[in-house]
Amino acid sequence: MERGSLESRIVWACVLVLAAFMMLSTAIAQTAAIVMIFALAVDVVRRRGLGGGRSPLMLPLVILLLVRLFAVLASTNVSTSLPALWKEIPFYLVVIAVVRLWDPVREDRLVLFLRVAFGAAAIIAVIGSFRYVLGFDHRASSITSSYYTFGMYLTAVFALALPFGNNRTIFPIRWIWVGGVIVILAGILLSMNRIHWVVAGCLILGVGVWRERGLLAVAVVTGGVLLVLVPSLMDRFDQLLAMRENLSDRDVIWRGAVAMGSDHPFTGWGVRTFHEVFPYMNEIGDKRVGSWHNDLLQLYMESGILAVGAYVWLLTAAVAAGVRTWRRSSGSEVLRTFSLGGVMALLSFAVAGLTGVFISDPVAGVFLRVLLGMVGALSAFDEAPAHEGHVISS
Repeated sequence: MERGSLESRIVWACVLVLAAFMMLSTAIAQTAAIVMIFALAVDVVRRRGLGGGRSPLMLPLVILLLVRLFAVLASTNVSTSLPALWKEIPFYLVVIAVVRLWDPVREDRLVLFLRVAFGAAAIIAVIGSFRYVLGFDHRASSITSSYYTFGMYLTAVFALALPFGNNRTIFPIRWIWVGGVIVILAGILLSMNRIHWVVAGCLILGVGVWRERGLLAVAVVTGGVLLVLVPSLMDRFDQLLAMRENLSDRDVIWRGAVAMGSDHPFTGWGVRTFHEVFPYMNEIGDKRVGSWHNDLLQLYMESGILAVGAYVWLLTAAVAAGVRTWRRSSGSEVLRTFSLGGVMALLSFAVAGLTGVFISDPVAGVFLRVLLGMVGALSAFDEAPAHEGHVISS
């Protein structure tokens, strides 16, 4: 794999742009993703082959891409599914671009990416929190996306950064990490997304008990202060405890899925066809609902069982690869810890995907693909004989 080519540098620059502007400008973020895809295409033509190195992510990714493409072409309503050809399908290639062209052995680049992503998430959390406090939004959100996408992005970056609390290479001053964790956690809480609260709570408990006892105190104080200052948080927390009575139409969605789930088990109904095929739209309270509110259910209903299998395989392969890199990498501590943070972020997407849809989200979905690619690239590097002559540098 050529990691020093022009295409490689372009991909690296685009990854940084995505980290900085993911939630500030959808247009900039998607343009960066498209540039990455073009860089991949140029590299494929120049080197006369697609390849994928030794990454275990390539096969399930290609299967998922092909199944989703078929679900567009074989849709029960092709005109409705057709926009996925430019709004979703091409962005799977971002994973391949990152695995193939992003250089995982440059410690200075890992450090810069983490700092940019963490700083951008903190800024976005502050903006979203102030918009909520000042009454512009009824829940904290970004200026370009919904509160759910906002909460998912913050949760993923939160997971990625948590293991680095004692890493002086990333955070020379520990209070930078502490301050960022506080404002990002506040943003997650004020987004009012219950599943993101659960994920963040599990992350805090796990990392806190394992290596960051002070994190538990920081989380308790942050949550306590916000509960006092923002009474609606307690109301939302009560809804979390009474989850069965506050399903936000998910019970209706699952009832509809059960009613029609056996009709197209292998091909699905087609991408983006929820409004056209869902049988109980008159029972949905929020008529703006346009998805199945579950990544796995969305894939099954739109693309069939093969899509579900490929997606589960992809996530499982990525998590397993990240864990292997973390446990046995001969690289730097930054590389190993990044692998751990990447695994935690991917698991955050997987858990949050049980109550929401991110696989086709134009913002969170792109960030998920970047994370998959980075974990895959680290794994491919770690398993290469003698690291193919690469040297960690900072």
